[in-house]
Amino acid sequence: MALGNQPSPTMGHDGNETDESYKTCESWDNQNAQAHGNLMLCISPDIRNLAVKAKKETMKDLLDWLKTQYGTTSIAAAYTDVVTVNKL
Repeated sequence: MALGNQPSPTMGHDGNETDESYKTCESWDNQNAQAHGNLMLCISPDIRNLAVKAKKETMKDLLDWLKTQYGTTSIAAAYTDVVTVNKL
């Protein structure tokens, strides 16, 4: 869910956000925060600092940024590249 776009609130007839919309948005926020936090803990401090400076605050933005910066298609591929370089 966190890899998708943040859902937009749906307004009811009274002009307030519906309960279902609120729960969906809140669920997305929680899942995004957990996924983003877990990934940030798994990357090196140097890359983490660059990601913070680049203001990559959603999981999708962070993954897209990592793919662009490091030219990999997945976290596993990036890890393999790092291990390979460290062995040299």
